[in-house]
Amino acid sequence: MNAPTPHREEVTVLYARFDHLPYPARMRAIAEHTRSLDDEGYRAARAALDTADPDDRRLALFLAVVRRDLETVALALADPVLRPRALSAAIRLPVPEQALEALALGPLRAVRHNTYRVLRLSRRRDLADRILPRVRELHGDEDAARLLPACTPDAVGQWLPRLSGVPHGILFTLTRTAPRALAAHLADRAPSDGRDRWEAARPRNGSQHLVSRLTARDPAAGALLLERAPHLVTGPAALVLLREPAAVAASLRRTGTERVPLAPGPVSRRVRRALDACGPQDAALLADVLRVEHDIGGPTDSWTTAEPLLALLPPAERRRVVEARLDASRGQWTGLIGPVASLDPADRTEIAGRLLKGRAGRRAYPRSRIASLLPPAEAEPLLRDLSAAHRPWERALAWAALLRCVGGQRDPQAYARVLLSCERAWHDQEEVRRTALLAAGAARGPLLDAAPFAALRDAATTTVQSRDSTAQTLRAAEKWLRRTALRAVRAGDAERAADVIGLLVQVLDDPRGSGDVRPLDMAGAGARAVWERCGTPTPAHVLLFAGLFARHLAQLPALDGAVGRAALDDPHGERGRRAAALRLADPVTRERRCAELLAADVSFVAVPEVWRTLSRRRTDLLDAVMGPDLPSRWAPRQARAGLGRWLPRQRALLDAQLARVAADDDVPLRERTDAAALLGDTEALYALVAGAPQPVAAAACGALGERAAERGGAAAHPRTLDFLLDRAGTGGVRGRAAMAGARTLLATVPDEEAVARFARMVRDTDGSVGGRKAAVRGLSALSSPNATAALLAGWDTPGQHRDVHAAMAGPLTARMDVPGIGERLAAQLHHPAVRERVLAARPDRAAAAGARYRFLARTVATAERSTAVQAARALRGPGSADGPVRGTMAAVAADPERPREVRGDALDLLCEWAVPGPRHGELVTVLGVLVAQARSDAPEERRAALWVLGEQNDAYRDRPAGALDAVADALERAGLAHSASRVALTAALTALTVADASPERWERWLGLAGERPGPLDQVRDHRRTPMNAQPVGAIAAVVEMLRAHGSVTAGLAAVHLVVRGGESTSWAQPWVDGLDALRASGHPEVAEAALLADLRRPVS
Repeated sequence: MNAPTPHREEVTVLYARFDHLPYPARMRAIAEHTRSLDDEGYRAARAALDTADPDDRRLALFLAVVRRDLETVALALADPVLRPRALSAAIRLPVPEQALEALALGPLRAVRHNTYRVLRLSRRRDLADRILPRVRELHGDEDAARLLPACTPDAVGQWLPRLSGVPHGILFTLTRTAPRALAAHLADRAPSDGRDRWEAARPRNGSQHLVSRLTARDPAAGALLLERAPHLVTGPAALVLLREPAAVAASLRRTGTERVPLAPGPVSRRVRRALDACGPQDAALLADVLRVEHDIGGPTDSWTTAEPLLALLPPAERRRVVEARLDASRGQWTGLIGPVASLDPADRTEIAGRLLKGRAGRRAYPRSRIASLLPPAEAEPLLRDLSAAHRPWERALAWAALLRCVGGQRDPQAYARVLLSCERAWHDQEEVRRTALLAAGAARGPLLDAAPFAALRDAATTTVQSRDSTAQTLRAAEKWLRRTALRAVRAGDAERAADVIGLLVQVLDDPRGSGDVRPLDMAGAGARAVWERCGTPTPAHVLLFAGLFARHLAQLPALDGAVGRAALDDPHGERGRRAAALRLADPVTRERRCAELLAADVSFVAVPEVWRTLSRRRTDLLDAVMGPDLPSRWAPRQARAGLGRWLPRQRALLDAQLARVAADDDVPLRERTDAAALLGDTEALYALVAGAPQPVAAAACGALGERAAERGGAAAHPRTLDFLLDRAGTGGVRGRAAMAGARTLLATVPDEEAVARFARMVRDTDGSVGGRKAAVRGLSALSSPNATAALLAGWDTPGQHRDVHAAMAGPLTARMDVPGIGERLAAQLHHPAVRERVLAARPDRAAAAGARYRFLARTVATAERSTAVQAARALRGPGSADGPVRGTMAAVAADPERPREVRGDALDLLCEWAVPGPRHGELVTVLGVLVAQARSDAPEERRAALWVLGEQNDAYRDRPAGALDAVADALERAGLAHSASRVALTAALTALTVADASPERWERWLGLAGERPGPLDQVRDHRRTPMNAQPVGAIAAVVEMLRAHGSVTAGLAAVHLVVRGGESTSWAQPWVDGLDALRASGHPEVAEAALLADLRRPVS
């Protein structure tokens, strides 16, 4: 720091002559003056300003930035007061990389993170690549992940797989900086496509927004995902990839992908042009694989529109594809509306009529949707009948479907006729009215032009006058009227636009609405023409019209003048404040009008738009505004950093106002809290912490930490840090706020010092529990190796509260591979809070995850019953099945001394993990031990073993077929033949899910079941098979085998399987014939079951 020079007063006076200017003009004038100085003059001026006063020093740094004095800027990076502005300057200036490298590797966490951001914004990618290994070595994976967006794509691809726990926000940033490397990472870590559509959808749904944004940023990255992990591709991503349909088709052929979701709704013109140029083979493949994923949705959702890819096919081929989907739908109608809507009119009418005669046509919801596919002449009578239904939601659906059906024909006259007949809908209940308004507002543009004004007037006035209208109803009417008015403006029909805007104002004036008035997107000439025909608005409607014409007020002097008068007539009321905000809508005149408003009445400063303009642009007015005429109970709501454009005396004036408001007991607490949060006077903040009510004191605690962090950090303000840490130990609202302020301040010190401070608080058992828990959270956020040691020391402190242990349990479980952590956690698992945290934790690092699995296995083997059961259930999943864990579970399952519930859960895990190979052998060995125990002469041992084996008789557990075979064999050897038969049936059904008919398994079940098989519902409803993906070929083979067997049990099972296969194919052949054959069975039980199944079968 330079010592004060004899010219300091002269330089200060020199630059003070610019203080009367607004901030942008002031800084521009200072920059021009600085550039005019010679080198000696510049250095003298900078040296004179570089004194102990922070504002003068910041001005000196500004001079250095203007003169591109890189050495001075680099030195400022090491100064806590100047560092934020120096970092901002480093984004644009080529400061020496050594200075930035020192900050990026330094001990201050907040500074490191800000430096990473500067490296990214300044595109210093080579430097980021070079320091990335050292950052990870010194500060761990978290810091390395934060640095990744600043690195080159090659470095991201190399390091991203090595890092654990990369925050989701960092991944979203990488979609801009390294999309292809991120796509490769997602493809590598994603599980392969699951055995059913729900399992395959889990990873896609978990990263759906990430994948969609990734593909929008770089379609090549999305193409990589389509090639390597197609089950991650989302609907919006598929729409982007269709810009190159030939490449998509080629990728689908290479990978053999069977299904990719497609976003509903219309496609862009670019995609449509690309699809039109697509070859017939590619078109057929795309239409088959890329399908819209349909949800039930609301009455006007866009998923009922035609699927764009089906339109690529010739009419006959399109009909064939839709028929195939109908056959595979198993009667489900939700996925059929879009495909059927894609057909030619004759085909669409035929299939819609067929659906209406089926099961879907007997229910109101699908009936209204399907009827909308018919020609209006056929659909209208059906929908008119539904519009008179008893239930309001049925009437709502009918009106929406009718408007959609007629609108789809693009006949303006027919649409106008139907719209005039909707008077019943406007006068119906709110649900019906709102749905009809939404449907009308979603119509195509030409249909909006055809809407009769009488219909618009009836809908708007009824909506406003009805008592049951809600904000959603008004919003639906507003949308319809806005779209109609804008269409009229663009068509040059100013008279119609003015009439519709008059209706829109009535809707906006309703007090039940949101109160927000969004400007209409009109051109200047159109706005003037419309306003000329609107007439003179009433005083109550002036502001509503002004809000709609806000972008053109300068061109409408009459309306502009009315708004100005409204503002001046009521400067202290809500109407005046709304008018003042409208006066500042035009950015060209905003600053001038802000000055006019404040000159008329200083209380306009409380208007947010006025305050923003004043504090950011017209800082020259602050001296006059920040006086005794300020509203006595007003405090602005903004961050303190926004006051950096102000002069010191202006900030002092604001602090005086804030101190008065914060200390005034007559001011509402909300305003007092806002004042305390923005206050910069440290002594006033201390007083508020000591004597103000809790919310105000809490805000003051946070402000103390923020002010100290902004003014040099903890090193410059040790008293503030000590004060906050002392307060944090008192607990309560003030204690938590003080801890938050202390954490803000501790971010400005080296990690080791922060660890030491937090560690002392954690070990202080006389302090508040809340303060110790906050200190634990602070330690958990630090990447220092000593943070874990501090947590362990706090854990070992005698008299530590169990809630503090619970707060430590999560971060310690994330470091489970550190020696000693498992033993400490095990000793406290009897506390429910600690146990819940440990069992719910999911460490990101592989070493910690493996250590947690082994810890859980030891808990199952040694803990008391309830804890052991919960630990066993936390072990479920494929990742936990390593060798030591399986060995422990085998020992637990075979241990007669352990509680039987724990042994049963351990055996469940072994069955779940028992894929073919060594794991299956381990299961067979354990089952052999249990069978031997079940034959033991010791009663307790025998009872426990039989209980454990008998608990495996559960059809709803997820176990491989081979494991079920082994369990059935053990049950049979233990004398539990009936249970063995049920498990054998489950094994046969499990094999059937992968199209394995497995005759030997069915034969074994029949032999075990005999003539008393028990309930057979699971044969029809086996849960592991999706209803739309039944292995019909394997089912048919099993049915034939069962019929050939000839027993009653085989016949009953055959009936259930035929029903299962028939339902999955909408009862296509040969399932109906199969059911008829079973009705002719010689066994009365089988014939009766087949007859009842046939009676329940839907008749088309």
